[in-house]
Amino acid sequence: SPEFKSALIGKLATELRVSEERMLDQAVLPARVRIARLLVFLSDQMTPKSDRKIIRTRLLRQDLAEAVGVTPQTFSRILHQFNAEGIVRSSRTQITITDPRRLNAIASRD
Repeated sequence: SPEFKSALIGKLATELRVSEERMLDQAVLPARVRIARLLVFLSDQMTPKSDRKIIRTRLLRQDLAEAVGVTPQTFSRILHQFNAEGIVRSSRTQITITDPRRLNAIASRD
């Protein structure tokens, strides 16, 4: 039906735009910004209406690193920096965002 075709084309166009934005981000944004954006995204998905932003994940740091186009070592180093700065607190199975305002400020940089 024409409605289905239109909806499908709209969905594909949106996915293509998001994919292009993600590739552009990985090419030009600093790793710190990309990791902050990932943490904001994950916390919004897992705890959208909560003031307490906790990311519980079974994903390995390697998987999270790959999602933003950095090495696991870079991901761990930046996460450690966020820990030292009081922005997050992390363990093997969860990341708690302790200062969402600062994390959002980092994620908002272009």
